[in-house]
Amino acid sequence: MRNYMRLLLAFLIMTTSSCGQSSDSATWKSSYRLLSFAYKDPWKRLPTLDTEKETLTGVIDYSDGKSYVIKIGHDVSKEKLPDNTYYANVKETMLAPNAANRLLFEGDTVFHSQQSHRLDFLMNTDKWGWMRQVSIIRRDGKEFFSVQISYPIRQEEIYKEIPDEIIEFDKSVRLNNK
Repeated sequence: MRNYMRLLLAFLIMTTSSCGQSSDSATWKSSYRLLSFAYKDPWKRLPTLDTEKETLTGVIDYSDGKSYVIKIGHDVSKEKLPDNTYYANVKETMLAPNAANRLLFEGDTVFHSQQSHRLDFLMNTDKWGWMRQVSIIRRDGKEFFSVQISYPIRQEEIYKEIPDEIIEFDKSVRLNNK
């Protein structure tokens, strides 16, 4: 579990420092899952992994670092890794890189018509400065789904709502044909 979260964090760090695609409007569809989305400038698609085992993709706005990253893959049995342990590992992975990082909120939510778990973090990053990161996770012991939404904030606006640009992008995300 920790290795997965570290890999995802490394992927996010790596991709936020690389160059994006240039395109005014595009769509992407998974070859293995019922997942697709449309995006246009200023969004650029991140490097994507789409295999039978897992899908990792998303978009970023390189002007300010806001991003929307989707990961779907095989889950570990809940008997072997209960939700509370899973979420504790996520929190540890997010908070460990910087002492200024902190958990702002944790609770259950409905995301794309599916019961999910939400964790909101305040993150202090070298490249983008202060970011709010919203992690939405759904797992059933066979497959997990996570979305990480990040957007810049000033430290005094840590409870700033998700920006309209991200909400508009999310409307284009089709997950399980929803």
